[in-house]
Amino acid sequence: MIRGVFSARSSLVRRHSVIVTRTFSANANQDTTPSNVDDTLNKLFAEQQEALNTTTDALQTAWEPVWYNLADQAVVAVQSFHDFSGLEYGWSIVGVTILMRLGLFPVMIRAQQTTSRMAHLQPELTQIKNRYEALGAPSRQDQLQFSKTMKALFDKYQVKPMRAFLAPALQLPLFMGMFFGLKKMPSLYPDELSTGGMFWFPDLTASDPLYILPLASSGTFLLLIEMGKDQMLAQDPAKGQLMLNVFRIMSLAMLPVCFNLDSAMLCYWTVNNVVTMGQTAILKAPMVRKQLGIWDPPKPVPGRTPETLTEAVEKLAKRVRGDPLNEKQRMEEHNQAVEAKKKTSQVFRQTSRKNYGITGVKNRP
Repeated sequence: MIRGVFSARSSLVRRHSVIVTRTFSANANQDTTPSNVDDTLNKLFAEQQEALNTTTDALQTAWEPVWYNLADQAVVAVQSFHDFSGLEYGWSIVGVTILMRLGLFPVMIRAQQTTSRMAHLQPELTQIKNRYEALGAPSRQDQLQFSKTMKALFDKYQVKPMRAFLAPALQLPLFMGMFFGLKKMPSLYPDELSTGGMFWFPDLTASDPLYILPLASSGTFLLLIEMGKDQMLAQDPAKGQLMLNVFRIMSLAMLPVCFNLDSAMLCYWTVNNVVTMGQTAILKAPMVRKQLGIWDPPKPVPGRTPETLTEAVEKLAKRVRGDPLNEKQRMEEHNQAVEAKKKTSQVFRQTSRKNYGITGVKNRP
């Protein structure tokens, strides 16, 4: 439908151009005074501009948001905020972003309550898993007992593990919806967004001329990662450190990409990071954590040194190659290889005895 409107717009422009030429020629034969020519041109260009505006309005009217498309709903949210508040589109993006982060704040609290408890039950959970894996081939009864033990452990710490994934499961689709929604808005409202910016970026359809927004979005993302690293390292220091380094590299690697993004998308991204940093700072306050039931990170176990990043990478590489992770597994694999060799030798002897008999002469079939 939109492609058809663009085609109609192009044909309308060509038709009006022909009308301008023919009318100008006809008027030139009748009266070539400068005032009449200017009046004719002004009249024709006014008609042409009105026709183009009508076509643009038809393009915007032809676009209908899809209810299950989060990008379309993001466009509707920004446009509705703009119509209701009367603010420019830049401030409307800021307003929608703040409202969205406030709506996700209870989910963020729930996630931190769960992850703080998961960090405390992690040592007991590791022991239970090690005992279960030591069984080798557990029976049905062992499996039922393992499930009951796990359930009792989660009930003891008042943990529902799925809540830890609730915040990412909600935030990521909303973030992507806003990102792609703001990416398509310049094609729907080109004139409005080209003048709807603020401060040093009045044009939301163009990149930041001073490169302040790209640096701010990348910098606030890095600060946000550093503010939440304690929670990331609490459950598993080795894996948490690995993920922390990955996010640090991402914050720097995305900077060249941000230089070419529209100011509308960077405005949303920066405001989203700033508001999230404020919420994270609130949840780090001891009094707030106590009132909301968010536990402090567990203290390290005495006599137990946490696994370093290098050790974690080496362990992962051994798992990929299929190498034993410790001395116990190495001995088990050695014993299995010896038993397999014994069975092979026994089968070979039985086959030889069957074919050659006791005398060593091959039996006839």
